[in-house]
Amino acid sequence: EPTHWTLDGGSLILEPIPRLRFSSFLMIRDAAIAGGGAALIPQSIAWNQLASGELVQWGTVSGKEAELWVLHTSRRLAAPKVRAFVDFMCARYPDMSLVLKG
Repeated sequence: EPTHWTLDGGSLILEPIPRLRFSSFLMIRDAAIAGGGAALIPQSIAWNQLASGELVQWGTVSGKEAELWVLHTSRRLAAPKVRAFVDFMCARYPDMSLVLKG
């Protein structure tokens, strides 16, 4: 599907044809660093590579909505880091519809 990119010089609509498919943003990042082409990845996993110049940001992408599901065991059994992540997401996105059970 077409993706709307906002670049320094204006807007551009691209319909990329993927050549590689990975199940991990880290693998996508590493493939881009190795010369695998352009990649659409979250800044949060590319900060160090952007700072060092290994990766270059072309612009931003708009119009893409992401859906995130957090499925975990009950609070009693959940690891502290899972609970911390859920609490972080609730604080970061307070206007989102979140269902917490347990």
